[in-house]
Amino acid sequence: MSSFNASAKIPRPAGALTRSLCALGLSLCFIAAACEEAPLPTPAGAVFVDLRDNPSADCNLNTHDVRIGTVGNSGEVTLEKASTEVEVTCSVVAAGGGFDINATVDEAPFVEITVKGFSKDNNSEDAAAEGTLSYASSDTGGDIFSSNACKFWLNSEDQKVAAGAVWLTFACPAVTSEGNACEIAKSYLAVENCTGAVTEEEE
Repeated sequence: MSSFNASAKIPRPAGALTRSLCALGLSLCFIAAACEEAPLPTPAGAVFVDLRDNPSADCNLNTHDVRIGTVGNSGEVTLEKASTEVEVTCSVVAAGGGFDINATVDEAPFVEITVKGFSKDNNSEDAAAEGTLSYASSDTGGDIFSSNACKFWLNSEDQKVAAGAVWLTFACPAVTSEGNACEIAKSYLAVENCTGAVTEEEE
């Protein structure tokens, strides 16, 4: 487990150092090539989902919440690193004036989000970005509930977005599966060490 650090830079890979040394001379190139390339940091994530019976629609699920790691509106965050038991795949890539986000955290429960053009300007529910979400767990019987009209925003000073990392709030007025429509109330996701992270060499 690890704590969330949106400002962390991925260490400069040894391969980049090798190329720099090669420019200085062939003998240094041979020496540097003997060094193993440093592995990139492992993606890590945490998610909290609060699913509720939608009073205005037909929801056959009981109200429940699920979590992987520890994440909320603010305070301490404990991320689960990707492993054989937990799948964490993510990208937070600079695009225009914001970031395109795609993140999957899967440890039964399963959560996947996609948001385009997310930025620090999405700093309230009224100013939220719209995106997609898919969710499944033992509480849904493995059925995937999804929506392409979920809201994503930064709800506290602790929550941030940067290249390769994001901690955000999300909610979905309706998530559906085979005619059943439920609601996801205010929930949270954090990921880091994602594709798009800035390396020390790129600073």
